[in-house]
Amino acid sequence: MGLNTHPVLVAAQGSADTFVAGDPVEFDSGYVGAADTTAVASVGDSVDVSAGIIGFAAEDATSSSTAKVGVHVATPQTMFKGQLITSETTPALVTIAQTHLGATAAITKLDTDSVYAVDVGSTAVSQEPAVKIVELIDAVGTSGGEVGFIVLQTGRNLDVVAS
Repeated sequence: MGLNTHPVLVAAQGSADTFVAGDPVEFDSGYVGAADTTAVASVGDSVDVSAGIIGFAAEDATSSSTAKVGVHVATPQTMFKGQLITSETTPALVTIAQTHLGATAAITKLDTDSVYAVDVGSTAVSQEPAVKIVELIDAVGTSGGEVGFIVLQTGRNLDVVAS
């Protein structure tokens, strides 16, 4: 069996920020806050990874100005899972294909239900690519199935580069 662990960062939350467990988060003036997004017409909001995200919220934000929140840290070895969608013209579930393995994608929050998903159809330049699909969790042929992904280095905020 052995141990199974992943890095969780606990840091002060911005008092005006609202996010729920599973939402991508970033540092905003030294506080954990909701990741910046860019509107995608008739679809939702794509996460803008130009400043990098620190990971995904482990818990909901609170209204307390002194609250701390846990974050599942995005590292090169940390795999997350999400539902496969496309926002190319209108949001739609995507049928998993073997060719999705190794593909890059954006992270998009859909207007329809306010949840984030792995978006293989995003055309928003500043949002793509944010993640790389490294596992097909559901079987090939599953519509709207789940995939495992890592956040690409260009989308991670906490990477330390040796000089």
